[in-house]
Amino acid sequence: MSNFNNEQNKAINSTGNVIVSAGAGSGKTTVLTERVRRNILGEEREKVKLDELLILTFTNDAATSMKNKIKEALEKSLSLAHLVPLVDSAHIETIDAYQKFIVSKYGQEFGYPKSINVLPEDILLVKAVEVLNNIFEELYESENQIFKEIIFDYCVKNDNKFFDFILSIYKNNLAKVQRKHEFLENYKNNFVTKNYFENLILETENTIKKDISLLSEEVNHLINRDLKTYYQELFADLKGVDSFSDLIALKDILKSEDRKKVNDIINGIDDEFIKNEENRNRERIRKIYETLKNLSTFDLDTFLKIDIDKQVKFLTFIIDEILIKLVDRCEQFKFESGYFTFSDISNIAIDILEKSESIRNELKYQYKLIMVDECQDNSSVQNYFIDLISNHNVFSVGDI
Repeated sequence: MSNFNNEQNKAINSTGNVIVSAGAGSGKTTVLTERVRRNILGEEREKVKLDELLILTFTNDAATSMKNKIKEALEKSLSLAHLVPLVDSAHIETIDAYQKFIVSKYGQEFGYPKSINVLPEDILLVKAVEVLNNIFEELYESENQIFKEIIFDYCVKNDNKFFDFILSIYKNNLAKVQRKHEFLENYKNNFVTKNYFENLILETENTIKKDISLLSEEVNHLINRDLKTYYQELFADLKGVDSFSDLIALKDILKSEDRKKVNDIINGIDDEFIKNEENRNRERIRKIYETLKNLSTFDLDTFLKIDIDKQVKFLTFIIDEILIKLVDRCEQFKFESGYFTFSDISNIAIDILEKSESIRNELKYQYKLIMVDECQDNSSVQNYFIDLISNHNVFSVGDI
């Protein structure tokens, strides 16, 4: 195959874990295809059978294209042409499809349904809305006191925004998590505590000090003397601020800059370069100052004496009495129906591999070569899955 240059041949004939990074249209997939052909042919290495290959793609179209390219490559070799009909049944597929194969094959050993089908994310969300509606109705009917407090404190006219808030947590933070109960418990223990919220105040104080220091630096970088003098006078009261309370004490003193005065000063600058620099610098100053001004209006006393306890109580209730029920009922629906999202199937496949060393080893030694096309599109979860079944034999191509 003289069509390949030195770098391509080096990639094709490489061993061990390899990443081939190159731009679009540079022949990465062609290199992968040729690597398959040479390994099956056994050129300068031990022959690899089709069922000892695992080729993972990002889309179904890419999988089909890969199969067609491999068929074409095999047809060109008389000794390999007989393998062409076997390509369609080989594991040349999306990582989602391969994970579904793993779950379908081994899932029953771990209590998963015999029939595993794919449920689109939007259909699951419809089910989650139905379940969450039922949970809300139950809480209203039971006249739960904490639920009533949340509705009274945070809802105006109706509970739509609160409902959407809970649903967004499920959709964006929980739906794709592998161990949902563990995730919620860890979140509650780490972020729903009085100590956590008190530490937030300390972190905010550090941010205030850094912002004031940064503000001073930005003012010192100003070139125009009139503009520098204006900002130094405007920010003079901030020099003694050493805590959140100090900043809040200045809330009546802090005021927006006189933008007309600033614009007049800048417009009076003759040098166009300096004028542009001062405008950029002034915009950075304005953003820092606006942040400090907004923080000065925070009711720290109420937050420390009342709001922290409320936040802990309300968030604990939301996790224990709403989110866990929502998770459990949606999971029950999936188990009873046999329908799971691709994220669920990915998590289940990983769970099976983590729990069973024998299955991990079976797959590790079944595949002599694992190839990953367009690897830049893989998530960290998908990469972890590949790591679980790899045996120093992963060849990945992509535009890293």
